[in-house]
Amino acid sequence: TNGNGVIDGAELAPAGTDADADGLDDNFDSMPLTAVNTFTNAANGTIDPVTDGIFADADAPGLGDLDYRELDSDGDGIADVIDPDDDNDGILDVDEGTGDSDGDGIPDYLDLDSDNDGIPDVTENGGSDPDGDGVLGTGPITDTDGDGLSDLVDPDNGGSILPVLDRDEDGIPDYLDLDSDNDGITDVIEAGGTDPDGDGVIGTGPISDLNGNGLSSIVDPNEFGGIVLPNPDTDLDGVNDMNDVDSDNDGIADVVEAGGTDPDGDGQIGTGPITDTDGDGLSDIV
Repeated sequence: TNGNGVIDGAELAPAGTDADADGLDDNFDSMPLTAVNTFTNAANGTIDPVTDGIFADADAPGLGDLDYRELDSDGDGIADVIDPDDDNDGILDVDEGTGDSDGDGIPDYLDLDSDNDGIPDVTENGGSDPDGDGVLGTGPITDTDGDGLSDLVDPDNGGSILPVLDRDEDGIPDYLDLDSDNDGITDVIEAGGTDPDGDGVIGTGPISDLNGNGLSSIVDPNEFGGIVLPNPDTDLDGVNDMNDVDSDNDGIADVVEAGGTDPDGDGQIGTGPITDTDGDGLSDIV
């Protein structure tokens, strides 16, 4: 419906249940425990259910839209099927897609940390997120024209769309890349996090994500005890350490200081482009 590259059906999968036996799948039903045949269908003025092919609007005039359109994952008042950025991270849904890169059960277009490295996608992609909640800007987005895009990235309101960055040019966008500068040191470590098992994902094993937004509870400021990673710029050169191949500007590449090899002196581990068999952004060497 919104041309965002995510088909409407993929934005909300059917539950396969119909608790109120009104003919609408529960995931497409605004009032899944109340049969819609007690409501007038605002779309055509008839009583639901009917056999006219018009979907129900159980809460009319309520949200004022047909039930199957009313999921609003980011709570910005714009239904997912017409929202070009369903998680308000400043990266368009069409760019993030419906895949689940980190295997946490949350599709990338709804996942605030699509590689589970503890650094929000918006930050890794060059956006501003001072409060570290994974949503562009501070607090709820400002969306003057109500199109679902924050004014910060909406050209219609003076903003600029965030390009999808791949700083190390390895073919993996930074927000999916566990080592965004290919220096052999994972982003989570360079951003000040912990990764005892060295897999590039914050913490040990699968993340804990109590509120289901894709951000590990360890770093989610909206969960009790969550602390945003500092993501430092040690040498104050305007490049955060996770993207800086010489984080202290001492002329010695980070990869060498960390005990890695860099025969060609380009600041990236090994010689030439990295070999990354599983496509997670980490060189096979590490």
